[in-house]
Amino acid sequence: FPKNQLIIDVGAFDGSDSIQYAKSGHRVLSFEPSPSKISRIVSNFVREGVTNQVQLYEVALGNQDTIRKFQVSDAIDPTEMKFMGPHHGSAQDSFAVPWTKNVRTVNVRVRRLDDVLDELGERNVLMLKIDAQGFDFEVLQGADRLISEHRARIVTFEFAPGLMPRKLETANSLLRFLHQRGYHCSMCGGGTS
Repeated sequence: FPKNQLIIDVGAFDGSDSIQYAKSGHRVLSFEPSPSKISRIVSNFVREGVTNQVQLYEVALGNQDTIRKFQVSDAIDPTEMKFMGPHHGSAQDSFAVPWTKNVRTVNVRVRRLDDVLDELGERNVLMLKIDAQGFDFEVLQGADRLISEHRARIVTFEFAPGLMPRKLETANSLLRFLHQRGYHCSMCGGGTS
């Protein structure tokens, strides 16, 4: 692909995907709602020399502009702790983490991706990568114009029905949503629990 195209990283976690996209010569919009991760992400961007290519948004993306409760849990996986530390949140931070121990709730702003792109005057997206811990469908709904107008060349997301609200019902709705807009699913997998 030609360089200097726009890639959107929803659920930046530690910023490593955004860094990889920037180092491959692209502009990146990086979204991470977990407040405890922001300083670490910024440090990673500075250390890797990509601050001019990556714009970080401290918000969640969803299907409406609002304030919403967001759950942050301490990292317990040794790999996460190694690069994030124990108190910078975990890979499972979301609107509904799957456990209740060592979880704190914070209010986060939620934006629609279509609105953010309109504000920036951005039209075309090389890749939209979403890792929203089961809330990927809400992110896609907030990017309906982008998707419906086929301005995102590649859409990739974590297809994990077990993490989704209403599980298989939401998973089916998500796939129908994309299919009705002319996208097809490649390598759709994941558990159904």
